Amino acid sequence: MQVRILLIVGDPTVGKHLAALVVGRGYECSVVPSLAEAGRELRERAYALVILDLDLLGDDPVPTARQFRRAHPTVRLVGLDSLAEHRARGGDSPFDAVIPKPFLIDPLLAALPTLIPAAG
Repeated sequence: MQVRILLIVGDPTVGKHLAALVVGRGYECSVVPSLAEAGRELRERAYALVILDLDLLGDDPVPTARQFRRAHPTVRLVGLDSLAEHRARGGDSPFDAVIPKPFLIDPLLAALPTLIPAAG
């Protein structure tokens, strides 16, 4: 079974291109534009990793990310962040990784194997 990655990205063009690159690396990928749709998707299918555009969460994405973490404790959570202060949250961060935006795709794709738990 392929490893599934869920992208929560508001910009459809970014979602389309990022998904194509993720699929090109051998992962299965779905893209949704909102947290509400992500919740439905996560109830229907198992995902190993969620990549979330933190700009969708407003000024302080941490409380929402903590709620996500409680609801889906086994799913790895990566944030794409345009605001530097969310990167330096320390050990209490609900994120497994935060990638600053604008991001370079090669480092993000290279990090995927280390962010996804080993199967089985």
